[in-house]
Amino acid sequence: MDTCAVLQTAGSWCDLESSLCAAKGIQGRPKDDALPVTRLRGDDGRIVSWSYHKRTANDRSPLLSLPPELRRQIYGWVLLMTPVRNGSPDPAYPAPEIRRCELRCLAEDEDVNDDDETVRGRRPPRLLCPDRPLCGMPTSLLRSCRQVYVEARLMPFEENEFVFVTWFASGLVTGHATVTGLLRPWQRRAMRYARIEMLGHELQDEVALRTWTALSEAWAGLRGLRVRIAGPAGGALDDVLSTETSEKQDADGGAERSESDWEPVRRVAENWAEKGALASMGDLERLEVELAVPAWSTRTKLEFCVALERRLKLGGSSAVVVCTTSGVAGHASR
Repeated sequence: MDTCAVLQTAGSWCDLESSLCAAKGIQGRPKDDALPVTRLRGDDGRIVSWSYHKRTANDRSPLLSLPPELRRQIYGWVLLMTPVRNGSPDPAYPAPEIRRCELRCLAEDEDVNDDDETVRGRRPPRLLCPDRPLCGMPTSLLRSCRQVYVEARLMPFEENEFVFVTWFASGLVTGHATVTGLLRPWQRRAMRYARIEMLGHELQDEVALRTWTALSEAWAGLRGLRVRIAGPAGGALDDVLSTETSEKQDADGGAERSESDWEPVRRVAENWAEKGALASMGDLERLEVELAVPAWSTRTKLEFCVALERRLKLGGSSAVVVCTTSGVAGHASR
């Protein structure tokens, strides 16, 4: 529906209401900011008293005379019509383009035949919506009146997905500087969805873990978080696995590994959850982790996410951890 049409309809409704009031004998308004009430007449027909009350913003504005749910819908349309343009500080250093990130669940049995009834009967966990907006609310609308400001100011923080990518610095550093340094407390509390990129060595670096602690406390109201952990070949995460087992065994899915061989991976996940204070995000419902570590097998990544969720549960969090990947699915039917 066209926003202008909605406002015109509201204006027509207000005009109709004024006409009905006039038909009932209510005297015209003596002032622009006052509305008359029905006059009281004595037995002789003379007016004995009347009073006026101040006009409110709802009486003057067709927009504010609409029900709250319709006003919120209009604010949502305005938000979607104002996408954020990712500018670059210098043409020689173009800013990375923030693209739509669609992930899929990583399953250990991806190579199993789809005809298997057990595999087909499993329902993959739900993922966060990849189509969340990246838009802003025009300041001209927010400055129009106090009521509009109060009703619309939280919408960009509640509906947008805030994306912090690695560019010159890690996305973790960028996110921390933005959230704790630029946003006000009420803005941080209103944030609901975020996507952040970090480097593999930051899972074990003490300074990075303290940064995660501050970010987790600032994101107490966050509901959905997508984290991409990039571990290049030869990076810190390559040394986490036991060196006693060959790389070929790990590439084959770790079939010949014992349970003790997964302990280093589990310790890294638990250390991140504990020292990074991830459980401080008390409203977090879903944490999607993409491990872009070439040396890690599917089983290794799943063990990491299972240990991470277990540690979050011990910390009092109810978040569900989902291991994801941005790669192409092994079967076209999926």
